[in-house]
Amino acid sequence: MEFLIEHHAALYGYFARAAIVAAGEEGRRAMAEATCLYGQQRGRRMALRAVRDGAPLDMNSYLLYGEWADKEGKNISQPLSVSPHYTTATTHCGWCEAWEKLGLLEYAKLYCQYVDENLVRGFAPALHLGIEGVLSAGADHCHFVWYGADLSGEAMADFARRKTQMGEQNQRDFLYHTAHLYRALTDTLRTQLPQCADSVIATAEQDFAGQYGLAALAAVQTAASQDFSAI
Repeated sequence: MEFLIEHHAALYGYFARAAIVAAGEEGRRAMAEATCLYGQQRGRRMALRAVRDGAPLDMNSYLLYGEWADKEGKNISQPLSVSPHYTTATTHCGWCEAWEKLGLLEYAKLYCQYVDENLVRGFAPALHLGIEGVLSAGADHCHFVWYGADLSGEAMADFARRKTQMGEQNQRDFLYHTAHLYRALTDTLRTQLPQCADSVIATAEQDFAGQYGLAALAAVQTAASQDFSAI
């Protein structure tokens, strides 16, 4: 089966709901820590690819080395400015759409609080992402300021050319990303919520399988055994 943004979003939402319902604020803190871990691990993989290619660990490279592509067209973003810092507005988001559809937005919005800043931190701790608003918290768009990325003049054309040359070589499908998320969540919950982690995980797995089938859950569990620090 093909995994999509919705599967990734749903898995996070089911885990967040199960953790918060079972453990309240402790569950919320555990999910926050798991989200930070997941984001930083993804960012580090991006940095490893940039270093492999001799690219600097700056914000332009961060934007170039993203690991996923929105092949469904679920996300709609546009630039607000290209200089002195590239700034974007995302008015439609596949993750928010999935969470709203499944009734998980209130729990899953934790993801938006932590994932993007930790992706950037994992890529290069010196970089800074400005987050001026997010859809899941009630803003009319996700407003991101990519400090240090200046795409004025010829820079935008050069960026587009390099992105086209890369193709899909640095991207991973959503089974990979969903499995990585599952691994980060389960590892962190077992450490942070030892008294109830097993029941939280079982509840989230049951909810995910109830929505997408046992085969989908098994695919995620099998793929979660790989080394997510490797490129």
